[in-house]
Amino acid sequence: MQINFENKKSIAEVIEYYRKISELFKFLYLREHIKFNEIKLISSGKVKIENEIKDITNTFDFYYYLPEEDKIDLPDINSCVKYGQIETHFKDLYLTINNKKAYKNYYNLNKDDELKITINKYHNISSAFESWFDINFPKFKSDTNENYKILKDKVIKFIEDCIKEEEEIE
Repeated sequence: MQINFENKKSIAEVIEYYRKISELFKFLYLREHIKFNEIKLISSGKVKIENEIKDITNTFDFYYYLPEEDKIDLPDINSCVKYGQIETHFKDLYLTINNKKAYKNYYNLNKDDELKITINKYHNISSAFESWFDINFPKFKSDTNENYKILKDKVIKFIEDCIKEEEEIE
């Protein structure tokens, strides 16, 4: 991916663009931590050297660090959003992910995390779902719709039962 800016950007603006692109890739790969192989910042301009105007280009490496204790991996390719699927809607998707005032989706840390079901994970995912749902359907709330509340309580009870069964097997 290459981003060309029409105007020069400050360091803070470049970092903010990196953060937004990172959010987009978290969504595409369904992962909390995204490892970028290389990020280069290129600045070009003109300088006057002894009465002569010359084009110059400076290249800087942008360093970023991921938590050492987290195992970084990618999900099954079938779980990812492929570029071809969003190519014509790339800008809209980017703006939606970075501009909506809603909880972010729950993203897996790695393949091990992807296979685990926990109450906290369920709450994170359901909170994200509910916040997006509330934006689109503001009158339908879990605290005012009895059927929605019953369903939510049953799902939580089911997860608790699954965890108990797993613990008894171990």
